[in-house]
Amino acid sequence: MSRDKDSNRTRKIHREVSKLFNQALEPDPFSLHRLRKEAEQLATEEPIATSLILARISCMEHQPGAMETFYKQLINQNPAHPQTHLEYGLSLRKLGFYSEARERTRKAMELDGDHPGVIQQMIRDCILSGRFNEAGDFLKQAVRASLPIYRAQFHFLESVQDLLNQHKVVDDEIEMMQQCAVDLLREHHLYPSGILRAPAVHIELTTDGEEPVSDTFGGTPSHAWLRWRIHLHQPIERVESLNTLLAQRLASQEQLPATLPQQVDMAYALWREGVINMPFGFYM
Repeated sequence: MSRDKDSNRTRKIHREVSKLFNQALEPDPFSLHRLRKEAEQLATEEPIATSLILARISCMEHQPGAMETFYKQLINQNPAHPQTHLEYGLSLRKLGFYSEARERTRKAMELDGDHPGVIQQMIRDCILSGRFNEAGDFLKQAVRASLPIYRAQFHFLESVQDLLNQHKVVDDEIEMMQQCAVDLLREHHLYPSGILRAPAVHIELTTDGEEPVSDTFGGTPSHAWLRWRIHLHQPIERVESLNTLLAQRLASQEQLPATLPQQVDMAYALWREGVINMPFGFYM
């Protein structure tokens, strides 16, 4: 009877944590503290479930080191379990570690390529980390396997790949740009702001690059053909200051073509709740 009671308490805590993880932009720290204490009391009886709970709480508390410790303990206990890697990737993604999240999904895919949704998640992670050509390769793999995909996503990737080839831009360069953006946030102890219904990243095709385009997500008009926004729940003055720093950092990257920051317009923007995915733009 005691074991059943512990299992019920664990499920209740898990539901509360999942709700905060998916729906709360800035979870109440007192609620997180309470849930952490409750989970720790069950660690002996429900070690795996409570470790997953504590890892998510650490993520929401912006403690990536503690989060990593919990996930690595779980992976060491069962290294062949793909779901743990996917869970780890989910938390990494929430904190803006997009390239690292992609590699967790890749590991899950190596362990079980037929795991439900893993190829679709790999496509999404490749896009979020700037690897559009690689995302296109996985999308073709999903089509060959008759897996469900979004038609709009297929056309979006097809258009982006055409533009990358046209402008002779490679995945490594786009990934470097997004890495500069997330590294700058980490230096300022900031993280992207997003929840399930309004994710943190918006990527959209603008025009063919021939005409300047106005920007509804922050920044200035440009000749960019791809606009990339990482949303922050910060005062507008801080977002503007960070955008100035990001522009300087991108301009100083000798490995990047000098014209690329004008072609791929990457910046921070104010978080907003109402989002709509458009045919040539996606919230991620």
